[in-house]
Amino acid sequence: MIKIVEKLIETMQEEYVVQSKLATLLNNKLSALKNRDLSRFETLNSDEQNLVVDVRLKGRNRNKAVKSAARHYLPRMGDHTITAKELAEAAGEPLKGRIMALAALLKDVALKIQSLNTICKTTLKKLMGHFDSIMSAISQHGNNIGLYQRSGLKPQMLEQTRIIDAIA
Repeated sequence: MIKIVEKLIETMQEEYVVQSKLATLLNNKLSALKNRDLSRFETLNSDEQNLVVDVRLKGRNRNKAVKSAARHYLPRMGDHTITAKELAEAAGEPLKGRIMALAALLKDVALKIQSLNTICKTTLKKLMGHFDSIMSAISQHGNNIGLYQRSGLKPQMLEQTRIIDAIA
């Protein structure tokens, strides 16, 4: 009986660890954006995708553990959604405090992740807006400013040749 709740607590702890790693990664991602370190941002973005998969897996495991504990402690609830408080009350005092504390930690880290995602999204949107305005200005200029050709940056030797021809 206690084994079911212990499994739930263990699963919640694992999910908290992974979500905390995700929050730290999002902080680093925001720092990379602020410092204009695009290579680090790309690396962190890749790492984020792996962590998101892990967070989803841990969330599914937690849901399974909650359903198992609910079937055992609250059979009258059936397939209805139950709260952590209801489950903690049903589990009893030795485990109630741990369940409630972990539920609060998971809620706090989820709110932090949501906030960081919003900040990263807004910052990235502004950065993309700056890139768009730069590209728009370049494309609307119309004159060849002598720095670029279709294949990219023009070699410097061509510029030096023009200056020598002008002097001659």
